[in-house]
Amino acid sequence: LAVAPAVPCGDCPFCLRGLQTMCDNLRSIGYQFDGGFADYIIAPWPAIKAGCIIPVPENLRPLDDASMLTPPVSSSGCALIHSMDCRFGQ
Repeated sequence: LAVAPAVPCGDCPFCLRGLQTMCDNLRSIGYQFDGGFADYIIAPWPAIKAGCIIPVPENLRPLDDASMLTPPVSSSGCALIHSMDCRFGQ
């Protein structure tokens, strides 16, 4: 699994409209949550609740491919969701 480092609150007006990247109370792993430079972490419950856990296909080498995949996939995923006027969970 990969964990997106930015953790939205889920309760502010932006989060309630599906705009988690603009969250008023955004917290980050490595700042408000321990684990930014750790090889392994236990994902904090707010990250799990917010959907920040990303399954990594087994054919990817975790430390080589998956670590480079998370930023572009999360950015393009957000762009796609916003352009289609989708909400998380749809």
